[in-house]
This record gives sequence, C-alpha cells and structure tokens, in this order.
Amino acid sequence: MTVRKQMKRSTSLLSFAALLLATAVSAQSASDDALRPHLQAQPHLPVITVANYPKPTNLEELDAYVARLEAVEAMKRLQYAFGYYLERGYVDAVADLFATRATADYRGGKFIGKDSIVRFLRHHFVLPELRDSNGPKAGVLNEHYLLQPVIDVSPDATKGWMRVRAWNFEGVAGERQEMSAGIYENTYVKEDGVWKIASLVYCESWRVDYLGD
Repeated sequence: MTVRKQMKRSTSLLSFAALLLATAVSAQSASDDALRPHLQAQPHLPVITVANYPKPTNLEELDAYVARLEAVEAMKRLQYAFGYYLERGYVDAVADLFATRATADYRGGKFIGKDSIVRFLRHHFVLPELRDSNGPKAGVLNEHYLLQPVIDVSPDATKGWMRVRAWNFEGVAGERQEMSAGIYENTYVKEDGVWKIASLVYCESWRVDYLGD
C-alpha cells in the first residue's frame, strides 16, 4: 500500500471515529434532556453531572472547573472509605470521615454529632460479630458494595451531594446469610480544607435471606 493510500485510509478512519463520537454525544445529550424533568421533580436527587458543567473559556473558569472535578473524586474516595471501614469493622475510623456537626438519618431516626453517628453505625450497620472487634474476623462476611454514584458539586466546590446504591452481603459461616440493597443520599462539605460527610441518609430497599451449599 502506498503512503498516499495509507494517509487516505487513516483520514477516513478518523472521520468515521469522529462521526461515531458526535453521534454518541448527541444521543447522550438527548437522553439526559429527556430524563432531567423527571429527576428535577425529586428534590433530594442530584441531577447535574460533570458533563453538564459549563466549559471553561478563561483561566478563572478553568480553575473552577478543575476544582469541581477534584471535588467529585474526593467525594467518591470519601464514600468508598466509608464503605470499606464499615465492611471491615473499623467503626472507630469512620468518625474521622464526618464533619463536626454531621447528621445521619436511618429508619426514621436522626443522629446528630460524630459520637451519636458512630454508636448508630456500630449497632445498625455492623454485624454483631464485628461490633467490638475493630477489624475483620474469620468466617464473617460483611461486604458493602457501592454502585452508580450520581454526584453534584456547588459552584464554589465547597459542598457536594451524592446519590449512590449499596449492595450488601452479610453472614456468618455455617449460621446465617443475608443479602440487602439500599440507597444513600448524602451531603458533603469541605471542612478546614478536607472533604467530610455532612449528612448521611440511607434507605434500605430490600433484605432477604439466602442459603447455598
């Protein structure tokens, strides 16, 4: 194949790729536009995603854009750390993830302050076998997966919101096994330069026993 033919083929492939990308972006935009009215009807559900943030046109706007992107990643890491500490039984470490005046809502109860939240988590979110261990135990299953995060960030990148699904597997070898799922709708704030959980709201969707050979 000649150099000219190779160049022509490369140009055609690039054009085709650009067309596919433009089509995908257009389809995603149309999908977002169709979904947004439904989402906006639910006041607690974040609807603005990173893709919808205004594109920066100067250095000041670029700084704000980058700050939002960094905030999104910081909130993800914070929520994933929360899930990891809970499933491994490191309840005491969870306290450092919450803001000074944080709150938690669960099954109609409201818990205010770090100490109250840690007591609530220890007795409602952690298996009895892990409550006093401050670490994992052999034969105890306590998996806490977090999926489909939807995140929004305030214009000044000092406050954020996340709606994320939880899928949980719990059990003790030879005794019992349970599977459950729920949704977190949390608020986060930047406190002394560090992202913290300001409000944790968890609604359990379902819970079921399961047995296996």
